[in-house]
Amino acid sequence: MLSSAPQVLNGVSLIITLLVLMGGGLSCQGSIYGLDDTLTPLAELKLSVRAEEVAALPEEVRKRLRVGLVWLDINIPSEWCAEQLSAQLLGEESGEESGEESGEESGEESGEESGEEGPSLDIVELNQLLALCRDPLGVAPALAGPSSPLSLEEGGDLLESTLSFTSLPPADVLIGTPDARVAYASLVVFDDLNENGILDIGLSFPPVFEDNRRVGGDDDDDGESDEGRRRRGFGEDRPPDELYSASFTSLLSDHQRLVFREGDFTPNFFYPVADCIPPKGFSVMTVEGDFQSASCESSSLSTPTLLTISEPTARRQEVVCEATDVWRFKPPKEPLNDKYQLSCISHTELAVVDPIQPCKQLSILSLVDCGPTSPDCSYPEWDIRDEPPSWWPCAEE
Repeated sequence: MLSSAPQVLNGVSLIITLLVLMGGGLSCQGSIYGLDDTLTPLAELKLSVRAEEVAALPEEVRKRLRVGLVWLDINIPSEWCAEQLSAQLLGEESGEESGEESGEESGEESGEESGEEGPSLDIVELNQLLALCRDPLGVAPALAGPSSPLSLEEGGDLLESTLSFTSLPPADVLIGTPDARVAYASLVVFDDLNENGILDIGLSFPPVFEDNRRVGGDDDDDGESDEGRRRRGFGEDRPPDELYSASFTSLLSDHQRLVFREGDFTPNFFYPVADCIPPKGFSVMTVEGDFQSASCESSSLSTPTLLTISEPTARRQEVVCEATDVWRFKPPKEPLNDKYQLSCISHTELAVVDPIQPCKQLSILSLVDCGPTSPDCSYPEWDIRDEPPSWWPCAEE
């Protein structure tokens, strides 16, 4: 065993010598490559806007305008909105089916001859639901992408800016299998309200009623601090930047979307576009028509994409507002603040929206809440149907 000691020492000496030589080699280079501040972009996206549209905006807004993008997430409608909209649509279908069947079986029993109409779609109620709920075929934000100041240099009808991609889209915005993934983004022009140089995505939060500061309507203090409430969205929102343009807001309208495709392309329900297949890598897809019969054309990032500037709208703001569920509350004893927008859903349910919020949050005040543990409502969370608040505006038909 002692005879092997010189071999071990020789091996250690060789390793030390190699390390010294490597260190000397690095020191001769003067610096280590790849650690400098300037990164070569993987791709560059050209965007343009009309100079006259920008000139019509207030000066303080023009100075804060930036171009950027929002990587999109799966848009999951709230449970309440999905149930209400489904009930409307299924009511129309059942009416059509019953009408056809009754007409085939007996002309005397048909709705046309008897003067009675079967269940049909209530357009007024449907429009009310669509106005209250998030666009069910709209887009939802996942992550803000790169942005840059909007070029305000004069000298033409168009103002052009460039977005540089120094990295590929993160894995959490890529949808699909490892060998076939895709990411979509909406291209935006936004007012960087806090001038932090990034696009801020907003958080919706339920309203705080005057005498009802807890979810569920319990007036007792639960011991939660004001800071805890703020973290959960009570009393203070996380406002998004205001959008003056968004290239992709809904599957029901013509749009342009930034696409990144990795590997093969497998059609799926992640913002589907008929039979359109984007090329690998980055591209801009122009879509005309709805998603069921859309036509599309893909172009490279070097072809400038024109964005239209206009005043912010509630629907457009949904592109940078996180989707949230609908909250249900016990009605407070005192009348609601005049700032709220109220809509009677039924004689026991009142929809409440704060129109001033940059991210709209729908809440339901309900005279009775059966709760998930009592589907037959034998043990409701609360039930004040016999004694509603004196201000309750929804009368029983």
